[in-house]
Amino acid sequence: MPELVTPHWVNRLVRRDARAIRLAVLSDSQAEGFAAGYTDGVPDVRKTWPALLAEDFARKAGVRASLWLQADTPNADHWNYNFRPTSFDGSTTADRTGDTNGVPGSVWLNESNTAGQTKSLTWELRDTYAIDVFLGGYPEYGTGAVTISLTLGDNTLVHHTVTPTTHVEVFSYTDAKGIASVKVHNAVSGIQVLGVLERQTSSVDVDDRTGIEVYNFGFAGKPAADFAQYTDISLGTVLPELLAALEPDLVIIALGGNDAEQGRTAAQLEADLVTIATHVNAQTPDSEFLFVAMQYDYTGATPPITWADYRTAIANAASTAAGSLVVDTQYTTPPGGEGLFVGDGVHFKIAGARSVSDAILPTLWPR
Repeated sequence: MPELVTPHWVNRLVRRDARAIRLAVLSDSQAEGFAAGYTDGVPDVRKTWPALLAEDFARKAGVRASLWLQADTPNADHWNYNFRPTSFDGSTTADRTGDTNGVPGSVWLNESNTAGQTKSLTWELRDTYAIDVFLGGYPEYGTGAVTISLTLGDNTLVHHTVTPTTHVEVFSYTDAKGIASVKVHNAVSGIQVLGVLERQTSSVDVDDRTGIEVYNFGFAGKPAADFAQYTDISLGTVLPELLAALEPDLVIIALGGNDAEQGRTAAQLEADLVTIATHVNAQTPDSEFLFVAMQYDYTGATPPITWADYRTAIANAASTAAGSLVVDTQYTTPPGGEGLFVGDGVHFKIAGARSVSDAILPTLWPR
């Protein structure tokens, strides 16, 4: 079992009571809450493997876990989704921006939009004490004010009017314990809602910035080739700026299944993964990388897919990125893989999501 034992990572572990450990996940439907049309899939973002890893890692480290919640599922009207992380007010049509800005689940909000698109959205939160709201303005076109409302345990609404002036801006709130929901609305001139971090802080210190923060950027249907573009700041995407603002200690890259299914070669996958790491490292030079080689059973695929070649490509890509490791997930077929997958043999049940967290956790917590 590989272990992440670089001086940088070990330092982050021992300082976990003084600063947050931040993990960013770049992945596909396996990480996103895509149920693949099956009732026993994982249709809840809080039960995906990055969310389970956040909880498991935090429990192991004796700290709290905070989780990134998207503004919307990237393809929310697709029949394979059974959930939305937010509820929309005034419309059920989302102007999704993930395919252009690279931030999965991001939404364009415009109160004056006459096309019937989203004007406001609300996250229902676990009982929490603090929230970080990530918005993106367009300073080159002029930006207007947007209202953020917090519903507290006593049902009092606390309103904040803010005006984002950059492509990525974070607004943090610790108004009271027991925040039940957060609503973003009244974006008269338009705004990009990127997501929120549901911060699990101490009830006696709501400004606590320790623990584990996991930013799940799972995007169903996307090959590594797409993420190679999303992470390229020269293309004007927002994801590189968001990663630069977050400065993740570890970037977990779990891609490849869509590349194989969409006919991209193993060599192309390897090149794209190296490109992703290079782009990310240019924005966050202290980040380390963990590549995950998922196990898929493609024996019945037409045309045939030799998944072993793609797993080798993932390992080769990991060998080129500084401070990186590769983790193989567990079995795909019985007896070890029994009960892990829905009927398509690719997407996870909750047990499959748990198996990925179980495979990664020992790497993050060296003996």
